[in-house]
Amino acid sequence: MDTTLPQEYQLLLQNASLALGALIVSAFASYWIGVAYIPVFIIFLYIGQYFKKSSSEIKRLEGVTRTPVYNLFSETLSGLSTIRAFRMEDSFIEQNRRVVDANSNLYFTYWAASRWLATRLDLLSVLIIFVVTLYLVATAGSVGSLTSALSLTYSLMLTSAVQWVMRSVDRTDNAMTSVERLLYFRQIESEDTAGKIIDELTARDPQSTGGTPRSWPSRGTIRCDQLCLRYRPELRLVLKGVDLDVAAGEKVGICGRTGAGKSSLMVALFRICDFDSGRVLIDDVDISSVNLRELRRSLAIIPQDPVLFSGPLRDNLDPFHEYADARIWRVLQQVHMADSLRRWGAGLNLEVAEGGDNLSVGQRQLLCIGRALLKDSKVVVLDEATANVDTATDALIQTTIQHTFEEKTVLTIAHRINTIMHCDKIAVMDAGRVAEFGSSSELLARPQSVFAALAKRSGTA
Repeated sequence: MDTTLPQEYQLLLQNASLALGALIVSAFASYWIGVAYIPVFIIFLYIGQYFKKSSSEIKRLEGVTRTPVYNLFSETLSGLSTIRAFRMEDSFIEQNRRVVDANSNLYFTYWAASRWLATRLDLLSVLIIFVVTLYLVATAGSVGSLTSALSLTYSLMLTSAVQWVMRSVDRTDNAMTSVERLLYFRQIESEDTAGKIIDELTARDPQSTGGTPRSWPSRGTIRCDQLCLRYRPELRLVLKGVDLDVAAGEKVGICGRTGAGKSSLMVALFRICDFDSGRVLIDDVDISSVNLRELRRSLAIIPQDPVLFSGPLRDNLDPFHEYADARIWRVLQQVHMADSLRRWGAGLNLEVAEGGDNLSVGQRQLLCIGRALLKDSKVVVLDEATANVDTATDALIQTTIQHTFEEKTVLTIAHRINTIMHCDKIAVMDAGRVAEFGSSSELLARPQSVFAALAKRSGTA
């Protein structure tokens, strides 16, 4: 938008000026020539509008089919070793051919449509020259030779200028799609950033032993009170009157069948969607009254797929540069990554590749745990942090989580029942409600419980 669109507008204005000038000069011999141009230009406009409707849609489809070409090519390059290991070269060659063919078909169609337009514009251009020549021949003697030559010369120039105007209009219109997308995103309603900030929350919080106001949340208690949530007004409720009480420092595993509402509970906790009704209290503070940025900075989450950005390791762990290097190294020691970093030699300046591709999945997950630990949040959310790692790394991560977050309130979304058996309490979600809540031993002691059925199915019970 910053480069192509201004250039296209400049070319459009330039070609339009040339066409207007050529029109005036070519009609200099007689105003009847200008009158004869009117129906010709009406046909020009009709053809241009007809082409514009088709070309815009073809160009849009060409852009849609171009994205899979780039994505598949990038995925193929990044996974070459795996593709060769499983001898899937022919399959990926065929996939690449298929997406390239789909894009090439539309690319060819667009340029074929452009040639269709050019052919008809050429025919109309010949018609313009014919009209001017016919008039000059019919009025031989009444128009000077110099004027006749000037009119004929500029009528030839006019045909070329009009064609370029039509093409410039089409290219400018295609370039305007970027502006349309920006305007669309600009009109999206932004999240509400109003609410209490940390200073207002800590002002009412009790003083710690040292006399310094404690940060919020200072205890980590969580209470859901008749919480209802839907992702959009026209969709059904995904949480239906959830009641849940989590004590400070308690470890709670959240399980349930697919679509039961496990992840939706985390969506509510971070206020990614506004509640339909009900409330969530953290340390007796309604989170709907807390500034959204402050709320999310006060909680920590360790996702199932670890997220790392390209750049120094220090920026991945401490993006806002709030902590000293000594503190970061202590955290790395806690998550068993300090020795590896010292051995690699780069330390905190280790350059992380895009998505952390130069680190193993387990190392990326340990760094995400370190990032959460560095924040020292009283409430930590785990989304099955060991789902994509081997058994040895799984054991290391589980041990690290249990030791480093010993004094934190931890909510663990479980896709495997065995990962939450050590938790103090288990919340079993079913159809958007908390169907069962209690210790694993209590729930397993009830043969008819949902948790007992899930545990039996997974082979844990």
